[in-house]
Amino acid sequence: YTSLQGASLRGANLQGSLLVGTDLRGVDLTGARLDANALEQAHWSGAKGMPAQAQSHAALHNAGVSAADSDRWADAEELFGLAIRKQPSAAESWVARGIARERLGKRKLAIQDFNYAARLFKTSGETKSADQLLAAANALEDKTAQHRGGSGVGSALLNGLLTTSKALLPLAMKLFIPATGL
Repeated sequence: YTSLQGASLRGANLQGSLLVGTDLRGVDLTGARLDANALEQAHWSGAKGMPAQAQSHAALHNAGVSAADSDRWADAEELFGLAIRKQPSAAESWVARGIARERLGKRKLAIQDFNYAARLFKTSGETKSADQLLAAANALEDKTAQHRGGSGVGSALLNGLLTTSKALLPLAMKLFIPATGL
């Protein structure tokens, strides 16, 4: 229950430390050595350079959802990426990162994430979710192609992309809130 808010812990050896309730908001943890899941019960929102092993997949994913809920899409993309590295087979994190990327205008990367998540869902027998994601990826691809064609659909394209994102966000949120043991 210590406040280290804003401190630099670059390269610090924190292995074996009890960080329950510790305020690590805005802390720089670049190169810090931490035990697996050491930050599970700490407050680490906005921490920089956080090692992936320091948090569980569920904690990283939930932090990404919180960032997305606050319209902090770049933070959400990074947190979902960390969650994916922690558990690459979690389709929900791929969907969520795809949504974040779409909101950031990274349409090609969003399409790739949606397609990969669709494959994961299909493999696990969740064909309805897979079909929804493939349809969203195809819609984004079509809208991107229309935009490249110079058909003057700029605001219509933006509205369509926002609609795609809004349609998928409830699916993503429903699938992992609360994420206990994703």
